[in-house]
Amino acid sequence: MNSVSNSTWLFNLTQFGFGFTNTSNGIENATEYYTNLTNSTYNQALMTLSHPGIGLAQSQYLTFRNQINAISGNIWTCPNSRGQFCYAPVWCESFNGSPYASYNYTDISFKIIFNNNTNEYIKIPLMSLMRNSETSTTPRCNILVLEMIPNQQ
Repeated sequence: MNSVSNSTWLFNLTQFGFGFTNTSNGIENATEYYTNLTNSTYNQALMTLSHPGIGLAQSQYLTFRNQINAISGNIWTCPNSRGQFCYAPVWCESFNGSPYASYNYTDISFKIIFNNNTNEYIKIPLMSLMRNSETSTTPRCNILVLEMIPNQQ
């Protein structure tokens, strides 16, 4: 880890993955499927206190966009415009897995491994990045995962 400023840090990564952990048979029998979004060009994470979500380079954003739509039957609109994020025409509560919810995103997350020890990682639940629109009068759920502007990658 390198400190870039008082509120920004740069981390080397072994894996920055997107996927899910199936815990339906209990934690001890959990199975995982994560697509590794890191490659030889994008293998670091810049973490800052001033950004409310996750920014991905174009190729990683496209992979994320395709996977999130495959999971939920193409409900998400993800503009092909940098700096934009995906949104769905429902309230975010539709994804919380409750008996009245249409979807269950409780096991979907980003998994970040900082070194070669795969037992040491953090997960960022996708639900923690979802926000109901504050400006729309109709249901709209936003995911705070953005395609990065090129000079910010």
